[in-house]
Formats: sequence, structure tokens, C-alpha cells
Amino acid sequence: MRPESCTPILIFIVNLTVFVTVKLPAQPTIHLEDHVLFFEKLTDQFRVVLDSSGLSEVVEIDTVAISAKKLVFKFIIPDKANLSSLNRTLDSLTGQAFEAVMFDKAQLLSDLPAQNIRLSFSGKDAVINVESGPKNNGLVTSIKDKMGETSDGIILPLNGLKLNISQISTDRNGSFKEMKKLLTKGLASFFKQKNSSWFQSSNLEVVSDFKPDELVLRVTNAKDIVLKLGHFEYLRMSFRFSVENEQLQLNYTVDGKYGAGILWAPFDQDYYPMSPKYEAELRFFSSETLKTTISNIFSAK
Repeated sequence: MRPESCTPILIFIVNLTVFVTVKLPAQPTIHLEDHVLFFEKLTDQFRVVLDSSGLSEVVEIDTVAISAKKLVFKFIIPDKANLSSLNRTLDSLTGQAFEAVMFDKAQLLSDLPAQNIRLSFSGKDAVINVESGPKNNGLVTSIKDKMGETSDGIILPLNGLKLNISQISTDRNGSFKEMKKLLTKGLASFFKQKNSSWFQSSNLEVVSDFKPDELVLRVTNAKDIVLKLGHFEYLRMSFRFSVENEQLQLNYTVDGKYGAGILWAPFDQDYYPMSPKYEAELRFFSSETLKTTISNIFSAK
């Protein structure tokens, strides 16, 4: 083939990469067995997450295993009463139950869609399984009591709990649906403008928009947004909408990965969790940069 015949193909590929999309991602068939080496690292990664957040005082991770086309994160807890206490505590702080926070973290670390993940909490008196409901419409919890086993009912305290939570209020009027659409559009524009890559635009996707008061967004191939170290970054943002004192209130958390390679792809072993190594940078981005950006989005006419 003559050299000049390759030119149209190269131009076509470049043109495909330089845009920002806002969409619900398609869910391809995933063969979990093909990524065993990647999944084997998740137990240690999750253990670090629990230790750094202070949650390991009550819950610990046992293992991560493939079972019936799902990746199962197996945790050990004292009993179901302590799991209920964790759910109430985190819901009051973040607007999300503990189970939902752990499910978000599992999705971030595993690069899997919700339907391929199960959380299993084994306590003295029960085994509690948490997975995505039909059509990914929220999480479904099932409890299997252990026959003949009872708990002492002691609720373990959480000392030194460290969570990256931010909050913002606005006088902007509108339904949750309208505000989610406005936020998604505004953040897509923000990441496109801030991305420092000269050849690859960031890609913003709506991961979950099924519950009226919740929105989960994912940003991939965004460079130097949080860390400023020349890495491509993968960010996951979970938002919870509520109304208090006639004002819209938004609670949100931000988590992410950074890549030693060039561009992100699922199950890329060259991408590493930002937390806890870069927890300070994540907190600054969430509580300062992103908070200012969201405020500007909601205040714009």
C-alpha cells in the first residue's frame, strides 16, 4: 500500500476522539474470568480504603471472588445491627447509606457495571447481600438469617471516621430532573475546558440517573484535573439532591483513579486509586474547585 493511502484513516481516527459525550454507557458482555489478575488486586485495595476511612473498626474485607457472572466483594461484620448502624450513620453524613457508598467504591475499583457486582456482608447472625435491582433501578438488599445464631447487640463506635463529603446549597428553582440535566451539561463543559490534553477530549458519562434524587457521573481521559502530575484521570462523582429550608441542597462525593498509561480502558492495571495517596488533592478538588464550578453552574442565567 502506498504511504499516502494511510492519511485518510489517520485523520478519521483523530476526528473520532476530540469531542465530549454525555450519555448512558452501553453495557457490553463482560467475561469476568478474562480479568482475574486485575480483580485479584481489589482485596488489598479495598482494605486500604476501609483503613484510611476509619471504617475498618467495624467492617473488614475478606476476599473478592467471581461467582455466577458477578464479582462478589465479601465483607465481615459483627452482625446485621452494626450494618444497619453504619447505613444510618453514613446516610446522615453523605445522603447515602453505607451499602451504597461501598457499592460506588466497588464499581470504581472494579471498572464493572452495577449488574456485575454483589456485596456480601457476613455477620454472626446473618449474611446480607446487596446488588443492583432490575434495570439497575437502585440497590436491593437480601438478608439470610443464620439459624440458631443471635447477636449481643453491641454497636461498635466509629472513631476517626474520614469521608470526602462536600455540600452546596442554591436558591435556583427547578425540579430535581431539571437540576440534574443542568449539572450534567455544565460539568461536561467544565471538564472539556480544563482538560490539558492536546489530542484527547474528556468523556463524561451518566452512570446512574434512575432514582429521582440521585445522580452518578463518570469522567474518563481527563488530564491534570485533580493531581496536576501529567496523568490521565478517571473521576466518579455521586450527587444526592434534597430540599431544606426551601433551598436545593446537594451532597456529593468524588473519587478517582490516575493512569500511568495513556488513555483509560476498563481493567487497566496501569490505573491506580487516588485515595488515600492523593486524598488531600481529592478533597481540595471536591471542596474548592468542583464546589465553585457547581455554584457557577447553578447561578448562571
